[in-house]
Amino acid sequence: QSKGTWSQIAVLTGDDAGALDLFGWTVSVSGATAVVGAFQDDDGAFGAGSAYVFREVNSRWTQIAKLNALDAAQGDAFGFTVSISGDTAVIGAPNDDDGGLTSGSAYLFREVAGVWTQIAKLIAADTSEDDSFGRSVAISGATAIIGAVEDDANGIDESGSAYIFRDIGG
Repeated sequence: QSKGTWSQIAVLTGDDAGALDLFGWTVSVSGATAVVGAFQDDDGAFGAGSAYVFREVNSRWTQIAKLNALDAAQGDAFGFTVSISGDTAVIGAPNDDDGGLTSGSAYLFREVAGVWTQIAKLIAADTSEDDSFGRSVAISGATAIIGAVEDDANGIDESGSAYIFRDIGG
């Protein structure tokens, strides 16, 4: 087996980094694009969270976007988890309250003509209070998987679930 040499090539920081944002809590990379979560960022509301998108161009990593939920609310923890595949990113917000207190959600963003736009908000069909849907996220192509670690699957207290979503409409 061949052994490679890994060298640090960049340090990423948010253009507007603030105290206690927890920038770098979660990270993901796909090709020359990286997403970094800062789930305590206060842009949308106190502790609503955010995610930053960076791209490597000519061997230089530059922030190209900052993502916030369109319905950002206090304490949502948007950016607690992030994943990217190609031009699509999924961002977890496990403390979102749409389906009950800390039921959780996940948001899909896509880059179209250089602009990152929220294209969907994902919520489990059987969402309920304290599920923490969005505590883990992953995406590959047109398929995303979202973890709900505190879901009471099959009536078993906090046994957890994972939900698969697919882009079937383009």
